[in-house]
Amino acid sequence: MNPCNKKICEKGNYTFASNNMSTKMLQAQALKLKTNSKIVYKNSRIQSIYKTILSLNYYDNKQLLIKYKYKLYKRYFDDIQNVSKSVKDGMQNMLTTIISELTTFEYNLVFEVVIVTPIVEVETFIDSGLTFYVMTRILSNVSYFIIKNIVDIFQFQPGYSYVFDLSDPTNIGTKFALSYETDGISHPRFVYSGIPGNPNATLTVYIEKKINVYSLNVFNDEERVKEPLNDKYLSIKPEAYEIWGYSTSKIYVNVGNKKDVIVEDNLYQNLLKESVLAVHEINGPKYLMVAPSDKRVQFYRNQYKYTVSYGTYYLYVPKMYPAALLNRGYEDYISFVGLPETKTVQMVKGLKLAPGNIPDMSQNFYYGEVAMTVYKPFPYSFSFYCAYYGYMDGFSFINFSETGDSYGSKYPVYKTISSAPFTIYGITCQTNLNCIQDGVNTYLSFNNDLAYDKYRRYGIYNGVYTIFNIPKQYPITLINKGKENLVSLKSLKAGCTTLGLGPDNNVYTFYWGTVSVTVYGNFGQLSLYSTYQGYTGASGIFIYNSIYDNTLSYPDPLSVPTITPVLTANTTFTESIVYTDTYTKIELKRALETVISYSLFSTIITNVSSFYNVISLTNVINAPGQNNTASDLNKYTLKTGMYILRCPGYFIALLNNGKSDSIIYQGTVSQTAIGRDGNTYSFFENQILVSVFSNFGYITVDVLGTTFKGNYILSYDI
Repeated sequence: MNPCNKKICEKGNYTFASNNMSTKMLQAQALKLKTNSKIVYKNSRIQSIYKTILSLNYYDNKQLLIKYKYKLYKRYFDDIQNVSKSVKDGMQNMLTTIISELTTFEYNLVFEVVIVTPIVEVETFIDSGLTFYVMTRILSNVSYFIIKNIVDIFQFQPGYSYVFDLSDPTNIGTKFALSYETDGISHPRFVYSGIPGNPNATLTVYIEKKINVYSLNVFNDEERVKEPLNDKYLSIKPEAYEIWGYSTSKIYVNVGNKKDVIVEDNLYQNLLKESVLAVHEINGPKYLMVAPSDKRVQFYRNQYKYTVSYGTYYLYVPKMYPAALLNRGYEDYISFVGLPETKTVQMVKGLKLAPGNIPDMSQNFYYGEVAMTVYKPFPYSFSFYCAYYGYMDGFSFINFSETGDSYGSKYPVYKTISSAPFTIYGITCQTNLNCIQDGVNTYLSFNNDLAYDKYRRYGIYNGVYTIFNIPKQYPITLINKGKENLVSLKSLKAGCTTLGLGPDNNVYTFYWGTVSVTVYGNFGQLSLYSTYQGYTGASGIFIYNSIYDNTLSYPDPLSVPTITPVLTANTTFTESIVYTDTYTKIELKRALETVISYSLFSTIITNVSSFYNVISLTNVINAPGQNNTASDLNKYTLKTGMYILRCPGYFIALLNNGKSDSIIYQGTVSQTAIGRDGNTYSFFENQILVSVFSNFGYITVDVLGTTFKGNYILSYDI
């Protein structure tokens, strides 16, 4: 109730101050007196203000207060003098009441309060460009979320937004959500669009820049208690987190946007040539590799990533979990192909987290036996992806390692042509070398040819051929002098080469382990040659012809390498010289070990027993025209023991690079020189003592200052 109404309250005695001067007179007086004193001019308008205040009318005084603001109104208020106490009290009560009932806006206006409105910064978010695909897996009577394309190393970045696609039909009746705590209440900013399980349904999550929690918990927001806990929330059920977050319970946050690279603490092991891409059921289905003989049901989490080298690996993939190797665009590095009847093609989305892969691309999924072939070192790790459940821990599963085991294909493809008296087999892009032992002789063949046949040849054409399983004790090369532009070799393993002499007296690089042969044009006919065993039955073994095109042997046509062919005018030529493996064996007797012993290595060899053969090279060296006869048709065979090689007036050496475990030599006066195979040796004057410990194959004798061609003149015999 207002203390005053619109009636004039009792006034008592009061006066209105008056100057009894006009405004101009007052201004003139102020100038004359040169005073800074404030002169208040009292006129009829001011008297009207006094009357309004004295009326004690609440409404009129409120309007007057709002119009003149508190400072000026209060000055007029205080100017009223000589009023009774009751009137003065009424005036004070009126003013107090008016002020107390002012709204905030009116109060600020009357007292001239300046409100500084703070600038509220609206946080903006960068679109991460990542979309995660969520589905629900029903296993027995338990259901849980699977995020198909998320990986363990993923972290939310503060200041970014992320989209979760909830359109998979398995999500009907669910509400995928994330929270800071397992309370169903505290959560980051997010926006739902559509209804889960229906097309275009999504959840967009916004990660604040100042977030200070290190992970977000996955839960189903539909799992709430039916009775209300308060006006706003229903209490969350424990199973909303414990069951629904079974496969992916947390997604981690990179608090502070640290730039440190996440390093996975993985263990690596070489992949077996044949393996099973098995699945265990800990925290949802997860891939792991086991040996084919391991028949156990797997219930343990895989701790390994796997390394592969060149060649073909065979994986058995369960039908319930068809797999793709995410190699789209890298088929020339590694292929993954199964039987056509097991193949399905599916669009895979959201793979920006998979290094090197292009998102939203169709992939080929297979089950049953699948061949995975490695052609060259690949720059990224490759991942397995299940057609139904996504990565399943298969992220970055396959990694290249040069030191791993290399394998050829176990399903060679032949194109056989008879050209009397020869049978010619077209070999595949992945080829295994066989070393066939026949007494003291060694013969080379490929793939399933396990018996020597002097009438067998192999056809090749433009393309790349990888040869596996070349033994270290039988390094090989192609006798391609003058044809290097038509056919080349390179080792695919570091440290698997040695220098040696070919039958044409040229220095060649010899290879073991795994070798790549690239054919650019018509070489006619070529021989394989071994630095230890000579031709090994492989003289003129390769025939060039377009009918032996190896592109059909690639399981994936996208894996066929592109090479630039070299055109040749002559399309029918063969090797100018077809060498022979025929030679005359001359058996040498061993020196008596009681007379010639290892202790003599540092002494002059004298007073030796007469019961030994001395290989005298003097006549061969000095006899013109005898060089080729000696080097091509005669072989001196040695068994385990010691021998004397004598060549008075010359320095001689055995070119035993890489064979020192099987055969060594020693003499007295020596000098160091480069042998004809390009390696450095000690050459000894007049004679050397040769010690044979095991099968060295073939050895070349080199004589300084001569043209002696003692290529592989020494051979081992049991």
